[in-house]
Amino acid sequence: MIRPILLIAAFLFLPLLADATHIVGGRIFYECLGENSFRITMKIYRDCYNGEAPFDNPANVAIYRRSDNSLFDVLHIPLGSVTPIPVILDDPCLNAPPSLCVEEGLYTAVINLPTSSEGYILSYQRCCRNATIANLFNPSEQGATYFTVIPEVGGLLCNSSPVYKEWPPIAICANKTFVFDHSAIDPDGDSLVYEFCAPLKGASIADPIPGIPQAPPYQKVNFNTIRGFSEQYPLSSNPALKIDPHTGIITGKPTLPGQYVVGICVKEYRGNKLLGENIRDFQFNVSDCQKEVDAEIARAWPDTSLNNCKDFTIRFENLSSGSSRFFWDFGVESLNNDFSEKENPSYTYPDTGSYRVMLIAEPGGVCSDTDYISVRIYPLLKAGFRVENSCPSDSVPLIDISSNSYGPITAWQWDFGDGKESDSMNPVHRYTRDGDYTIRLTIENRYGCRDRHEEKIKIYPRPQSRFDVGTVCLDSLLPIQLRSKIDSGIIVARIWEPGDGNPPIQSSSIPAIRYHQPGSYLLRLIERSEQGCVDSFSREIIVRPRTVATAGPDTSICYGSPLRLFAEGGYYFEWTPPGQTANSSSVIFKPTKDTRYRVIVRDRCYADTAWVDVRVLPLPLLEVSGDTGILKGGHAVLRAMSNASGLFWSPSFTLDANRGPEVTARPERSTTYTVEAVSDDGCINKKSIRVEVLPDCYNLFIPNAFSPNGDGNNDYFYPVNLGDGKMISLSVYNRWGELVHFSSASELAWDGRHNGRYSPPGNYVYEITLDCQGQTLRVNGHLLLLR
Repeated sequence: MIRPILLIAAFLFLPLLADATHIVGGRIFYECLGENSFRITMKIYRDCYNGEAPFDNPANVAIYRRSDNSLFDVLHIPLGSVTPIPVILDDPCLNAPPSLCVEEGLYTAVINLPTSSEGYILSYQRCCRNATIANLFNPSEQGATYFTVIPEVGGLLCNSSPVYKEWPPIAICANKTFVFDHSAIDPDGDSLVYEFCAPLKGASIADPIPGIPQAPPYQKVNFNTIRGFSEQYPLSSNPALKIDPHTGIITGKPTLPGQYVVGICVKEYRGNKLLGENIRDFQFNVSDCQKEVDAEIARAWPDTSLNNCKDFTIRFENLSSGSSRFFWDFGVESLNNDFSEKENPSYTYPDTGSYRVMLIAEPGGVCSDTDYISVRIYPLLKAGFRVENSCPSDSVPLIDISSNSYGPITAWQWDFGDGKESDSMNPVHRYTRDGDYTIRLTIENRYGCRDRHEEKIKIYPRPQSRFDVGTVCLDSLLPIQLRSKIDSGIIVARIWEPGDGNPPIQSSSIPAIRYHQPGSYLLRLIERSEQGCVDSFSREIIVRPRTVATAGPDTSICYGSPLRLFAEGGYYFEWTPPGQTANSSSVIFKPTKDTRYRVIVRDRCYADTAWVDVRVLPLPLLEVSGDTGILKGGHAVLRAMSNASGLFWSPSFTLDANRGPEVTARPERSTTYTVEAVSDDGCINKKSIRVEVLPDCYNLFIPNAFSPNGDGNNDYFYPVNLGDGKMISLSVYNRWGELVHFSSASELAWDGRHNGRYSPPGNYVYEITLDCQGQTLRVNGHLLLLR
């Protein structure tokens, strides 16, 4: 039997979460009392199942001027009555869910408004909507706004808003046509037009109860367009939910469980003039309908029939609820006594065939319910098959041996117990892993009769063949380490294939295998368990030739030079006498005399020896001499004595020649010169000599006489500096040691006067002070003054 689904509608909310209580609907309407006075009524609906969100007390209702949406006033309306909303179903045989609880909070106030041709807007805002609403994006963050419009105050128009006849039913069933009269009564007899529209967003989580509700205009809620919802298609329904624009009657057939928000706009017209618009907010929820009486015959889902393929008797199981009286009709058309009033009867059918059985629960009652089931009687269908134990990855043939007394078998369904299936009559299957498996075969004949048979099969483990091989040596016994294992049972046979052309070796342990030629061979092991399961493993065997040591030809070196010798043929090397570096294939030696070197080269199997004779050649004799100090601008002669045939000097750019026993050097700064003596064998001896370039601080031009008589010739004693020093001062003394002249570096000259008077002719002594690279030098001499 298919169970109907219940759709819960609100102004209300059927909580799906234990702690979810929210404001779930509301509206504001008014009555014109005359002389600019109005009775304001607001009804707010909340879920009261858990009672966690009480009604606001007072409720903050803002009044805005329609002319410019400016705030006129805020009403703080106290909570009046709180009334539970009764659960009234249109089907007396349905039970509403026990967790349903909705309350209505009533707020009323009488206000007087200033005259205004534009009128006023009254609004109330609250948070929050249920987070589980299916047709909105982020519903818990959108809130709700309820408002009404008073179109004119103080003029000829004294309008009252329409009042709805009923609130939506609390519970309706999905997959059942839904009809609800959503019409309103207008006290002034104005025309009303109904349509679906979008509910409005309201307060936020951060400010759930605004002291002053937000000014218009108000934003629409965001429908979940990804799932196809909109204000015109607010919930899953087939046919789609629709509203008659003139009568306000809503019709449709909801199809899917869930919570949905629906908005309905009611426009009020007087003549052709639109006076105002009111939005009413609905919230719908879906859950299972609970029927008062539910008739149900047990069946093996997904089968919708009962088949007896062994005999003619059916034992019925009654799963009905809400009833203690039953009536069964077993569907034999040729009989009028094929019925029973037992709760769980058995019935033996007179012949093979197909029958339609009826069960009535609570027969004759107002809420009686009926269920039907098909019964097929085609006995003696017997499923069977043959199969044998096997090994992983081997083909396992399954042979069908089923039998049937009524027509051919039309379908086979195999379950191999490893997650794989087949619908072949005689399939072949491969199991990838060892273990115990249960194979099930279900067969069906053309009458829909089914039978099932199962057999257990054991997939024995294969040997896990493996071996390792140590160092492989030519003509030596192959060192094999056997690593094979098996999870259960034992390995009873092993065959080794050497891969060298020799026949296979059958051995339960390690065979004696030798390879007599270098090369690459594929050694293969084949193993069989006691149940006949086989595995194999192969490994490449590299057989290397015997080691042949080589260390290169005999050689010679010059005395004092390093020598690097190279050996080949193996992995390990031992040199005698030892070298200056560790034993390896390349070692550095520095012999001082003729030496024979021996190297032993080994691999993992063999060793060989090689010899190298090294002759040490003497260096040529060499002595170097020459000038080691010169004044700047001077030159030095450098000499070399050697028994070598070639002498080469460097650096050569300050030399008059770069070879030979004697060269002349003219360096501008101190320089070290190297001479290489090269013998006929190519051996080189080197020696160096350094030439220091000294500063020429005493290179002065000093006259030994002068005649200061004013004729323009030799009137001054004036020393001239031609060297590297710097003259600091000039002092002149007479023969009695008296200082007759002193001058500084800026003016080193004497005009022959002393204290402004001409000095007498005769001999004088001069002293010149110089600075030479930080040292103070003095130059003295005699001077003749002539008149």
